[in-house]
Amino acid sequence: MIVLVTIRDFAIYGSVYGDEITGRIDRELSHSVACIIDEVLPSATVQMLPSEKGEYIILLEQADTDTADPADIAYSVKIKLQSGLKKSMLQWTGIGMELGVGYSVTDAHFERQMQLPAALAQARRMASLPLDLHSTRIATEFEAILNRGDIRAHYQPILDFRKGEVHGWEALSRGPAGTQLESPLMLFEVAELMGTLFRLETICREKAMRGLGPISPNQKLFLNIHPKTVADPHFTPGNTLELLDSLGLKPENIVFEITERQSVQDFGLFFKTLAHYRSQGFLVAVDDVGAGYSGLSAIAELQPEYIKLDKSLILDIHRDPVKRALAETITSFADKIGSRIIAEGIENRDQAISLMDIGVHCGQGFHLGRPAPTKQGTNDNWAELRSIAQVSRKMVTCSIPVGDIADAPHAIAPNTLVSDAQEFFKLNRQFSSLVVADAEDNPVGLVTEYYMNRQLSAQYGIASTTNAK
Repeated sequence: MIVLVTIRDFAIYGSVYGDEITGRIDRELSHSVACIIDEVLPSATVQMLPSEKGEYIILLEQADTDTADPADIAYSVKIKLQSGLKKSMLQWTGIGMELGVGYSVTDAHFERQMQLPAALAQARRMASLPLDLHSTRIATEFEAILNRGDIRAHYQPILDFRKGEVHGWEALSRGPAGTQLESPLMLFEVAELMGTLFRLETICREKAMRGLGPISPNQKLFLNIHPKTVADPHFTPGNTLELLDSLGLKPENIVFEITERQSVQDFGLFFKTLAHYRSQGFLVAVDDVGAGYSGLSAIAELQPEYIKLDKSLILDIHRDPVKRALAETITSFADKIGSRIIAEGIENRDQAISLMDIGVHCGQGFHLGRPAPTKQGTNDNWAELRSIAQVSRKMVTCSIPVGDIADAPHAIAPNTLVSDAQEFFKLNRQFSSLVVADAEDNPVGLVTEYYMNRQLSAQYGIASTTNAK
């Protein structure tokens, strides 16, 4: 079997955004195609055939492909690829990207020289047509999930850095365990393609609210919504309020999250969605800030109660002064417009401490608490962070000497090789800088990992530093 994936209008992207952006897209898709094929058919023998940029030809030579539905294989690849690429595309270009997919079934004794041209021609014709999921097994499974309401809610805690307590939980939806529709990305991508976003979202929302359990009056449940659901012909205002009332919850306990990336593509619908829910007393969060192109001016116009920083901004924020400066700017901006910042994707202690030092209001991520079928409270990591926060507050009120809380630096000689410094940073992640000291141990300079790598960076990565000083 041959599966063909194409980037529609690839040549146009090249003329508009240039070789650098199209090169990034091509490299990301080249890497993702094989990984996703392995996910869809883990026992398949996969071979990537030579092709032009923007076109990816996958030859599947495995007996299982004879029993699997070829349309399901091809469409699963497309949905997973497009879902994974969406965020990168919006970050790089501010718009989405449409992939085409086609396939051709070959016999067991595939003779490439004879059959390949005809098989590719058939796959290309199919890839040029709109995706029709309705006749596939994926569509049948998805419809059965909706009919059964077979959606599970997981809850990830959001911690208030300043108060030292759980501020709320984000509800994360999952499909049936062990199926390809367990992933929320797959669920919502299929729902959008089949025009059933509102129906799926209604089930997810009800599951999340019913499974939450009792919360304090000041705690929140964060629910993800898609702006397109308001435009759905089956949308009925007031249903959420009725459900809340039956569960003893109030609108001020509910925060609706809408991703900033969606606002880029349809700001009018985005604004209409927020206005609808706010008129009923619900709170609003703008998600994925820092990953899109709409900027602070759009957020200023919306004035959401919460601004959630995208995890791409949080990654290495303790080492990257540019990311830190951007987070500081957004936090200061949020304070001035009456919004609260929530940093997503916190995966280690250093990130959390940096964000607390910046003044970010709340945090969320695996280091603070993983999603679970029932809502969880604080963990041991949070207990440590809380003690650090208390020390920080005492520094302001009691003037603790810096020497009592400062970490000892690591010193190197002026003739140290750059390669040795790089190796040190690689093996000692707790250090982000090195002090250069003379023979008398007097400091004569400072080397930071970020600026060293910046000086060594070239178009294709960091230059070789074997003998550099």
